[in-house]
Amino acid sequence: MITVLEPSAQMSLNFHNVAAAIEGVAESKFRDKSELSSTITVERIGRLELLLVENATKHVDPEFAWSALWCVRSAGHVFHAQDRWEKPTTQSAVVMTPGLIYLFDSRKPHWTTNGASVLVCAGEEFNERVGVDTVHQAFDQKLQSLHGNWPRILEGRKDRAKSIPH
Repeated sequence: MITVLEPSAQMSLNFHNVAAAIEGVAESKFRDKSELSSTITVERIGRLELLLVENATKHVDPEFAWSALWCVRSAGHVFHAQDRWEKPTTQSAVVMTPGLIYLFDSRKPHWTTNGASVLVCAGEEFNERVGVDTVHQAFDQKLQSLHGNWPRILEGRKDRAKSIPH
C-alpha cells in the first residue's frame, strides 16, 4: 500500500537546502499550535510544494490518483494507509524517515500519527501508479528550477520565519 523509495541523486544533493529553507517556517507553525493541528498547510519554494502538518487526520484525496511524499522533516511520524474506510482488509504503516519517498494511492484512506513536531514533505501527484524513475524525474525537475537560487531562497526564508508571529 505504501512503497518506500530512495531519493534520486539530485534530491539527495538538495535535501539540506530544502530542509533549511522550510525549518524556520515549520518551527514557527509548531509554536502556534492553533494554526497547525491536523490541518495540512502548503508552502511553496519555487515550484516545489511542501506540506506541513503535525498529525494528518484520516482522509482521502480524490482529485488525484497517486501521491509521492518526499519526507523532509519528521519527528517520529508514522504514515498509515488502508484499502478502504470501513473494515479494511489491507493496512500499512511505516515510520517516516527524512530523505525517503513514500508512494501511495491517495484515493485510499491515509493519515499520520505519533508526530512530536511538524512533519514536512514535498508532494507530487500523479494520475496513475508510476515507477521510481517518474517520481525522481518529477521532483528533479522542480529542484532543477531552483538551482543557483538557494542563497537567495534561504535568506528570504530566514527573514520570513522571523516575521511570523509567535
